Amino acid sequence: MSGPTNFTKEEVLPIFTSTTPTDPAALEWAPIAGIFRGTVRLRMHITPGNLSEELLDAIRHTRYPDADVPEVLGLRRVLESACGRAGVALRLDPGPRDLQTGFVGFFQPFLVRWPFARAKLTMTIAPGEIQWNLSDGRKEKGPDAERLEIAKRELLEGTRAWIRNGNR
Repeated sequence: MSGPTNFTKEEVLPIFTSTTPTDPAALEWAPIAGIFRGTVRLRMHITPGNLSEELLDAIRHTRYPDADVPEVLGLRRVLESACGRAGVALRLDPGPRDLQTGFVGFFQPFLVRWPFARAKLTMTIAPGEIQWNLSDGRKEKGPDAERLEIAKRELLEGTRAWIRNGNR
């Protein structure tokens, strides 16, 4: 197996950054159209001004490094805090380290396991943005359905605060 392919900073920045920063007040869960019915996501734009050097280094390789970058660590704290306030247990499983074929810097640092039967939450770092993707959350019925809504609201508010604080 060959080693990772390295891209230059100049090759990666136009692909991986947006010209528009995320407005925390405008950040909302939005449905994904098409084949992803039942999936909602929060999208946070990555700009050259809020891109950490560690994340830039990570996306310059065709393989995600084993070290977590500040953006991932910060959003993991947001997630853990939101779940704590909602009374929701969670387990983090490492995401696939290989990049998806055909994409530069498209990876999932971790997968979130919740005690809900079908709801799945993933964090995805994609060209130009970081996303929280929640699949099948609206189908969940039963006593934990209310806690899922609380967790979604807390995750939204925590992510807004994280953006206002400069992604830290």
